[in-house]
Amino acid sequence: MNIWVQRNFISTEVRKILLHGVTPPFIPNKYSVIIDMSSPNIAKEMHVGHLRSTIIGESISRLLSFLGA
Repeated sequence: MNIWVQRNFISTEVRKILLHGVTPPFIPNKYSVIIDMSSPNIAKEMHVGHLRSTIIGESISRLLSFLGA
């Protein structure tokens, strides 16, 4: 996917973030969240695919923590 954005738009948005910071939206703690990281087969060799799913899971976990979930 290619996205074209005018430089004016990017500079305006970055300026807003620098002035006001990032405020996460309120998310009520109604539900539990379970994040499946990686569960490699211990009988097989680890490979880069296991690392990828671990990094994705950790990133999702950090985003949810930032949002207060």
